[in-house]
Amino acid sequence: MVVTLAGPKREPRSGIDSLDEAHRCLVRLCVRLCDDCEKQRPDDFVAAQFAALHTQASRYFFLEERLMQNKGSAFTDAHTAEHERLLDGLRRIAEAFEDGTCNGCGASLRTCIEIWLADHMRSANAALRTLAK
Repeated sequence: MVVTLAGPKREPRSGIDSLDEAHRCLVRLCVRLCDDCEKQRPDDFVAAQFAALHTQASRYFFLEERLMQNKGSAFTDAHTAEHERLLDGLRRIAEAFEDGTCNGCGASLRTCIEIWLADHMRSANAALRTLAK
């Protein structure tokens, strides 16, 4: 799955309005974070953007998990573990960016965030389809 934060994009639809809106908000924060980094905003400003992104991702994941629990999904525990892995990945991206260690890999922050978002979407797609039924 290829996810791009530049230009027009197609966003997956779960069929659940609250999840779709939370997902759009998550994508908007990803775009804003990458745009601000490319504009070389002050470090504390970028750190606040990472914190906002982490908070929104946590909210979005919580909403998914709550809906899965309410629907009696057998995959709730596995999906919750996947969310923890994704949040850890986001923390690692933020830490690498903030301490400068991400410069060695040659990938832009936008690329790292796109990979992270694609990873999330890949894990979420199957679960979301079952929730909408």
